[in-house]
Amino acid sequence: MKIAIVEDEKIHQDYLAAMLKGVAKDYGMVLSLRVFDSAEAFLFAFEEEKVDAVLLDIQLKTMNGYALAEIIRQRDKNIPLAFITGIKDYVFEGYNVDACGYILKPIKMESVYQLMNKIIKKLSSVEKSLIVKTKDGIINLYENDIYYIESANHSTILHINKGSYVSNTKLREWEYLVSQGPSKLQGTSILY
Repeated sequence: MKIAIVEDEKIHQDYLAAMLKGVAKDYGMVLSLRVFDSAEAFLFAFEEEKVDAVLLDIQLKTMNGYALAEIIRQRDKNIPLAFITGIKDYVFEGYNVDACGYILKPIKMESVYQLMNKIIKKLSSVEKSLIVKTKDGIINLYENDIYYIESANHSTILHINKGSYVSNTKLREWEYLVSQGPSKLQGTSILY
């Protein structure tokens, strides 16, 4: 499992990472952590790199974690998000972005176990996404987001619920992926 931590204080980054590694070890799972000290750094990497879940501090320096969560939700409606903060007042805002958890600082190990259980449960029920490089940049989509795909001048045009995008993926490649069903699409990245 690959988790991104967006936290601007080094001491909290290290503490949370150590706790997550402990939980992963107890669960016998391989865990990869990426730590970002700002929302902007995370957004830059999010365009290129797929993560399974994002843990956000609400109080970041320039863009707060809640604003970042709204941007993430615009790009990926299913990725598990959780807030980690020292302020109780923001707990209800998490519902607006469908957060799967909220941990108060100081972080307790029991809270991290509960959060990991929620993330695992959410990941097991979520359709895996497809990362596609288009002429407009990288988009993250799900098979049920696709209305139809058409061929045009050695490219394909994806007509999805968010608009239309041009991709260099050949129509026959799309036909193969879609004919194989959702199990073949899961975890697939098409970067052309």
